[in-house]
Formats: sequence, structure tokens, C-alpha cells
Amino acid sequence: MRYKAVIFDLDGTLLNTLDDLAAAVNYAMRTCGYPTHGTDRIRTFIGNGIDILIRRSIPSCCTDEEWLHARDIFKSYYTAHMLDNTRPYKGISDMLEALGAHGIKTAVVTNKNHEMANEMIPRFFGSLIPCVIGTDLTKRRRKPSPDGVAAALEELCVSAEDAVYVGDTEVDVQTAHNSGLKCIGVRWGFRCGDDIEGADLTAETPNELEKMLTLP
Repeated sequence: MRYKAVIFDLDGTLLNTLDDLAAAVNYAMRTCGYPTHGTDRIRTFIGNGIDILIRRSIPSCCTDEEWLHARDIFKSYYTAHMLDNTRPYKGISDMLEALGAHGIKTAVVTNKNHEMANEMIPRFFGSLIPCVIGTDLTKRRRKPSPDGVAAALEELCVSAEDAVYVGDTEVDVQTAHNSGLKCIGVRWGFRCGDDIEGADLTAETPNELEKMLTLP
């Protein structure tokens, strides 16, 4: 099916942000005197936003005050270093250009901070993704709530029936289905080729995803 719009997750779908996220997590852990984690473990913590990322990273005995302190250290470090190693996955920019050539609208809906997401997307993709909806809890709930997708669809002037959501985790599947969209799971992201439970379709590469999205 040719969709009128494609809504993407960001981390692990369009951008490989893992090394910078892991560096920020472990900086916060070291600063607070907590054990650090390997990158492969941290990848399993990602997907529900910064608050839960830090909850999963600190020892289970930590208090709310200690969690907030670690979160603030993470945020400060990550804001300064979030572009050190982050890059688009190979083939993503070509895929986005192909969608534009076919007249398919694009958006990002992510649990990353709204300001951070809106700094990253223009830097790496220029005007290829004009609609970026990040986490702003004063305006909407984070994924898997449908709030962000609803905001993107309204901005794109597209109905849920004419859009599809693309992501790399079960949170993305839940977000899509909560919003009335089908979900394509990508296998190059933070789950490293694992099956994405509940996805309607899966894509092994950006090129395969492009074909799924552009064929009639």
C-alpha cells in the first residue's frame, strides 16, 4: 500500500544515538558513584524517554531524590555531547529523499526531548522531515500514548488510515496501534535484528523499507 505519510521514531530508527546515550548514562553513573553499564545493556533501557532510561540505569534501591539528581547530570552531559558520535544509519537519507520524490509526507514522533529532536533533525536531514514532535509533557503524553502521532497527523493534514508508523521497539508498535496506524518494525536499530513483537511488517534495511513504502 502506498501511504500518504510516514511517521518515524528517531533513536534507533533514523539516527544511531546509542554511543552518545551510553556515554551520558555512564557519566551520570560514575558521577553518582553507581555501577556503569555496557552499551549492549543500555540499549535495552532505551525507548521510553529519559526518565525511565535513568530509572533503569540506577540501582533499584535509589530514592526519588537520587534518581532526579542522576537524571539532571545525564541531561546536562547529554545536551553538551549528544552529537559527538550520533549519525544517521546508512541509507536513511536516500530513503527519505525517495519518499519525498514520491510525494509522501514525513514526520518524527519521539520520546526524545522536543528541543533536542528539533536540533538533530535539521542538522542531519535538512528539510526532508518538516514535522518533528518530541517529548513536551506540558502539551502531551509521551509514547506509547497516541498524543504525539495525533499532533503529527494534524500538522501533516493526513488521516490515520493514510499513514504508517516506523520504529525499532515494542514501544513503537504500541504507539502505532494506540494511534490506529500499522507499524513497520526496523531490524537495524537498538534491538539488533531481534523480532519486534506485534509489528505488522518488518524491514531489514532502509532500502527494503523504501520499497515497502513506495510501491503501489
